[in-house]
Amino acid sequence: MSSKSVALSVLACASGAAALSAGRGFLSMDAEMQPQRVAKTLMRVEDEWSAQALCSISSDAAEECSTAATSFQKSCSTIASSVVRASSGQRENVVEYMNDVCTEMEKQDRHRARCVEFGQLIAGAMKEDSYENREHFDVSSLCTRLWTRLTKEEAAGMAQQHAQEAKAAATKKSAE
Repeated sequence: MSSKSVALSVLACASGAAALSAGRGFLSMDAEMQPQRVAKTLMRVEDEWSAQALCSISSDAAEECSTAATSFQKSCSTIASSVVRASSGQRENVVEYMNDVCTEMEKQDRHRARCVEFGQLIAGAMKEDSYENREHFDVSSLCTRLWTRLTKEEAAGMAQQHAQEAKAAATKKSAE
């Protein structure tokens, strides 16, 4: 699934928030918002983001990965903006909805940790004024911060994998 179609799927789910009645929790477990569906979609998006981050730091695929950061920024911006707009710019609504979405993911799964981080970044970037959030939300710096974290995590994972492979090769060589 392309990042555009995944982002549009999340957007479609998030945009239904405006239809919820005033007396109900924002983006609650109501069938309109489907946190389970959004969680599954977001897990696919997170996998794509990880692949883009890994690709961008890999020296082997420099040409194929030249658009990874741009693709990530576009996808991240679309999703974060959708969540903020659907929340009517209210931080507590974003926190509640992202908690519902992240809770749908398995407890120990890395997806859940990244979902929580993404939700915290969105909420942390929001101001107290819901109008300011709706009209002037700084999605670019939020996504840049997330991209920096993702590339650092992927670089650390790559370094750990290389170290394990080198140790295994050394162990195998010494056993011969």
